[in-house]
Amino acid sequence: MTHRAAPFRAGILAAALVLAPAGARAEAPAAVVSTEVSAEMPADTFKLKLTGRLQTLYQLSDPDAQTNEKLYGGTFDRPAEQSTSLLRIRRGRIGVEGFAYDPRLEYQVQMELAGSSMSLKRAYFNYRLRDADVQVRAGKFKVPFGRQQLTSSFAQQAIDRSLVSDEFAKGDDDGVMLWGLPAGGRLEYYLGVFNGEGNNRNSQQDAADQWAARLAWSPLGRMSYTGPALDAPARPLVSFGANANLNGGWLYDVNGTTGMQSPMETCTAAGCTRDDGDDARILTLGADAALRYRALSWSAETFRRTVDPRKDGLDEQVWRGWYTQLGVMVLPARLEAGVRYGRLDPSDAREMDRIREVTPFASYYLRGNDLKVQADYTFLSTETPDARTGGTDAARLDDGRLRVQLQIAFQ
Repeated sequence: MTHRAAPFRAGILAAALVLAPAGARAEAPAAVVSTEVSAEMPADTFKLKLTGRLQTLYQLSDPDAQTNEKLYGGTFDRPAEQSTSLLRIRRGRIGVEGFAYDPRLEYQVQMELAGSSMSLKRAYFNYRLRDADVQVRAGKFKVPFGRQQLTSSFAQQAIDRSLVSDEFAKGDDDGVMLWGLPAGGRLEYYLGVFNGEGNNRNSQQDAADQWAARLAWSPLGRMSYTGPALDAPARPLVSFGANANLNGGWLYDVNGTTGMQSPMETCTAAGCTRDDGDDARILTLGADAALRYRALSWSAETFRRTVDPRKDGLDEQVWRGWYTQLGVMVLPARLEAGVRYGRLDPSDAREMDRIREVTPFASYYLRGNDLKVQADYTFLSTETPDARTGGTDAARLDDGRLRVQLQIAFQ
């Protein structure tokens, strides 16, 4: 037995403990890992790498001083609007990644430690059928929709993504996906089917799965999914993407009754009637473009969601939104400054509900995205019916939010 085999056995044991179901670990751990097997396995049988990410955030929120008057008119009994100060762990994640049995069979498991309880953030296997050109992924992972959403929360230029992107994003979900990066990564394709309930919500409310597709083209060379131009490419890199997502279920209030109503069936001696409640066919489309050249990085996205109620007599509803974002490296690979502007119309079925976002930001990179300090200030303006005029006119709630964040990651 060589000395080299000892740390290798430890790596296999760690991988087995992380990835094997609890029942399997309890029943026969010796059958999973044994001294004899680990000594004979080639060095490229398993790979396990520990990753960790931490974001500590300070936030100062300054609401519109006239919020109560605008929402409730001249007579009300409400808590006074005042600024709030908050310190918290925004994200705290630990995980393992590598390959098992075959370098083409990759895995990733990531746990979210921030919040009141630990939760499974991401867990999947990925098999490379034909190098990077044809791959299959299964488990819990990001639904392929939107460039900013596919960019890691630890590789953003501002402290977080645009509120527009968050409104239309699909986040992580359980599913299976065929995808690839042919032509040296200049072309990207993704086609997947998912539960459609969202992260850690496996309720199976209906039989309507979520289908998602994305196609991206970077004609001048592959462009990685990261916000800042830390690599300062000497020649321009551009990318264009298109996304489509089709889902079903009662995910939005479309029938005019407060709260979410699932489909109901009522039967009497005379027969049965069905009420589809808030069940709807939901189609979300998106397009994005990005540019990175020397110290400059720019991106923009536009979205449209159509919600078509299955219940007769209800009108189709449309959500729209877009944002654009520009960053410049003031000090190469160190200091970046930029601004983001976005607009969101949550539904054309409601008047006076549009939202406008303006967010200037700055980031100081000590070791790239692995160690950085960020600050941003968001001017958020939200339309609402003005109660002071009986709701016939629109008022704007002008809120402000200052955030400062320290980020540390090893990966």
